Amino acid sequence: MRQAQWLWAMSLMIVMAGIFPASARAEDYDEDGDQGDTCGLPSEPRLAGQYPGGIPIRGVAADPSLVFLVQPAAVVGVSAPGVHVMERRTGNFLGDLPPASAGSSWQVPLSLRVESFRIVHEGGHAASTEGTFLLFDAIIPPSMIGPGAPSPHLYRFHYSYSASAHSYCVELLSDVTIPLAQFVMTPTGPQPDPFSGVMYVEAFGILPDGSVMLSDA
Repeated sequence: MRQAQWLWAMSLMIVMAGIFPASARAEDYDEDGDQGDTCGLPSEPRLAGQYPGGIPIRGVAADPSLVFLVQPAAVVGVSAPGVHVMERRTGNFLGDLPPASAGSSWQVPLSLRVESFRIVHEGGHAASTEGTFLLFDAIIPPSMIGPGAPSPHLYRFHYSYSASAHSYCVELLSDVTIPLAQFVMTPTGPQPDPFSGVMYVEAFGILPDGSVMLSDA
C-alpha cells in the first residue's frame, strides 16, 4: 500500500489521488455504458427491491447492473452490519459483501461509492459489469469517540458481476487506516488536536481528479 498523504483544511481531510488511481469515473457513464454528460432523473419513482424483515440503510451506490446497500447497525434476528448487494434488473439480493479479511466482520460501515466501472455485454443477457468501489467503515459508533478508540478504515475493492450467472465476486485492493485525532491535556481536561487526525468521519466523496474527501464531524 502506498504511503497516504494528507491535506488538512478546516474539518475536511483529502486522501491524495495517488492512493486510489482510477481509469474511469462512474459518473462519466450512462446506463448503456457510454460516456455522456448527465443521466436524466426518472419521471416517476419505482420500487427497486425489498429486503425481508426490513433493515436500516445508511448509504446506497450502484452501477447499471448492481445496487450496494450499506447497513451500519445490526438488526437482531435479521442481519448484521454490512453491505447487501442487489441486482437492479430483478431486485434479487445476491448476498452480502464479504469482510475485508478472513475471520473479521464489518463494524460500522457508513458509506460506499462506485469509483469506476465498465460494461461487459453477454449476448442476450443484461449487461455484466466490473469495476471498483470504495467503502468506509467507521469501526465504532459516535458514542465511543474518545482516547484509545480504534481507527476507521477506507477500503478499495474490485468487483465483477455476471448477468448470466446472477452472481458477483470481489477482491480487496487496498486498505487505508485513517489516523484519529490525538488527545492532549489542557487545563480543562483532554482535548483533541484537530491537526493530528479525524474525530469521526460520516461520509466521503470522490473528487473530479480522483482524490477522496472525507467529511469529519
